[in-house]
Amino acid sequence: MSLLDELWAEGWMPYWEGLFHADGRARDADVEGPGLEVLRLGEPIDLESMLDEDPNGLSGAVVHAEAGLPDGRGRLVGGGGSHGSEGFVACFDTEGAMVWLLHLGESNEFVRITVDWPTATCTNNLDRSITLDLTSPDHSSDRPAPPTTGDPDPAHRARGRSRGGAGRRQGATTDGTWIAELWRDGRTPVHYGLFRADGTARRADCDGPQLTRFRLGEPLGPITLAAAADPAWTRSAEILAEAALPDGTGRLVAGGDTDASDGFFARTDAAGRLVWLVHLPCTELVGVTVEGPRAVFVNDRGGALTIDLTAPEFSDAPGN
Repeated sequence: MSLLDELWAEGWMPYWEGLFHADGRARDADVEGPGLEVLRLGEPIDLESMLDEDPNGLSGAVVHAEAGLPDGRGRLVGGGGSHGSEGFVACFDTEGAMVWLLHLGESNEFVRITVDWPTATCTNNLDRSITLDLTSPDHSSDRPAPPTTGDPDPAHRARGRSRGGAGRRQGATTDGTWIAELWRDGRTPVHYGLFRADGTARRADCDGPQLTRFRLGEPLGPITLAAAADPAWTRSAEILAEAALPDGTGRLVAGGDTDASDGFFARTDAAGRLVWLVHLPCTELVGVTVEGPRAVFVNDRGGALTIDLTAPEFSDAPGN
């Protein structure tokens, strides 16, 4: 197992900006802020030496996007970290081992990945994108061959395991109970999406506080869903508005979480149990009204989002 794999298994990635490969190669990397105008790869760097000098040089990895590569080449995942300004894209082989990880300190978090082989377009939460050539030596999805002589340094393996404490990604349940349990505890996932109490989940996005172009995307992949179900990656949910459904089947609630840039809205049944929850990068939602089959949610910037409660995604029936 590579050092990158060991860090990832415990929910971590390097804090430093760079393109890090599983075989130990690494290069400095940066972009000109969240506009993502130019991606530059610079001089070689040594991750092991950097971690030896600063064992706390780690950032928590939160997955927001996932896309498969064609012809069994593996998967790409993207997301953000412990600091709101950072983002990452990582490549995994078909067995789930990391091939490379690109970490950028000023890119903002990546929320969508689109693969059109041989390129991948990675889009952040400001709808700005970078394009990676997956056939280049820097971003190839080919896993480096393991060493042919000798065993990996056992001290290296122990050092990687010791950094993250308890394994954050291990043991997360992805059955239908986890989102209901989070809701009962007054928490929401940090991931953006539509999460239903039956265990299904889909990507969800909008164009920030304007609440325009609300989109529901593909089902969340297994890596993203497992991370979303991890209690370590949750935030406190504060309900700021609610409205009863006219047919008496439950209520709609809306609010924000501990990150002021995010908001959520949810439906509960007549007994107060969660039916579904939507988490978006839209700032906190402070108002909700029900107008026939439609609900209107308003955020603290005056943006408004309307949903159709009769749509399959927002019904109270399981399995939609």
